[in-house]
Amino acid sequence: MHLLSFCAAALFAAAPLSAAPVRPAMHALNAEERLVVWLASNPSVRQKLGHIQAVAAPFADPSLKDAVADQPAIVKAAPRIGCRNLASCAVAPVSMDVPAGAAVEPAIRALLRPWIWLAEARGARLGIAPAAGAETLLAIKLKGIAGAGLNIRPNPEGGYHLWFSNGLELGVTYARERGAFQTRRT
Repeated sequence: MHLLSFCAAALFAAAPLSAAPVRPAMHALNAEERLVVWLASNPSVRQKLGHIQAVAAPFADPSLKDAVADQPAIVKAAPRIGCRNLASCAVAPVSMDVPAGAAVEPAIRALLRPWIWLAEARGARLGIAPAAGAETLLAIKLKGIAGAGLNIRPNPEGGYHLWFSNGLELGVTYARERGAFQTRRT
């Protein structure tokens, strides 16, 4: 009877552990999935996004309606923002506006996605770190790219504006590196 009590106690103690959600190992995730987890769990990034959202001017005026607002909503999957893959992404976006009320994380991922693909094509990883500064959200590190940062600012009419520091230089670098990769593949 004593052994049975011990086994029951051991199973009871282990039950909460087995009921906890299992978070996949970071090495088992692809680069974009790792980015999603990192953005959601990094306290510095969460704090900066929270601050930006707190100071953003609310634009939606509930007293204003239009004909579209009176139509019944059709539920469908949100379209993926940005490029689909490295081969079809001839020009990497260097800025993006997020409308009022929309989540900013999908836009962050859309801006970083071509750079993740380019890094992987080069056999490297895109380095991303929280950045200092009021508007700079992330510092981007990749061989051949210096001083790149992803910036965010609330738009006066609501929503957010995201842009890369040195956007023109980044665009030229992306086109050159992607072209070199495409040439090697053929």
